[in-house]
Amino acid sequence: MSALHRKLAFALALAMAPCVPLLRAASGDSKPALDPAWVAARAAARGDGLLEALLTELERSKSRLKMDQVQPPYFIEYRVNDVEDYGAEAAFGALRENQHTHFRVLRVIVRIGDYKQDSFYGPGQGESTILPLDNDSLALRHQIWLATDEAYKDAGQALAEKQAELKRFTTDANPVDDFAKSAPLIAVDLEENSRGRHRLVSSVSRRAIRHRVRALLRH
Repeated sequence: MSALHRKLAFALALAMAPCVPLLRAASGDSKPALDPAWVAARAAARGDGLLEALLTELERSKSRLKMDQVQPPYFIEYRVNDVEDYGAEAAFGALRENQHTHFRVLRVIVRIGDYKQDSFYGPGQGESTILPLDNDSLALRHQIWLATDEAYKDAGQALAEKQAELKRFTTDANPVDDFAKSAPLIAVDLEENSRGRHRLVSSVSRRAIRHRVRALLRH
């Protein structure tokens, strides 16, 4: 008998700094040009329900995430861990058990303030929730929006607590920035092959049988 247990976790991270416009001014009388990084992200997400829902909510959060007496976010991050857990068992060269579980966990980080001093502190370090698996756009966007709204409220509380704590201590005149800027990176490469796993566990089982038979013949 041979068993194979494998967990695949695809981490997807999307981030946007809302203070940077998605439109860039073009010369002459032409219409404003879309930011190249955003265009590339949209192209990479085309046809993928989860990616499209995340990008749509990033755009919506940029314009609609506002509260009285709380400054708008300057950075929003969505990270999804899409986990598929496979368990397979074979005996005498044949697959006899095959189990598969699948779940998605979204983590949202909303930062308010600026790169020098922001809300990534205490309750402002992110909000997590479970996402639907059926790629229904409305269901996905509803959960993403709720988590984003909660993370934004937490960020407002976190920045106030952080600034209150900093007033109690003598701080460096030139402190290190809370967050570093970097160029956007876009990469999409997802591949899944369940047949290969089934062949592997069956092959290992057959090899185990042959090894056992040879050991018995030698004795």
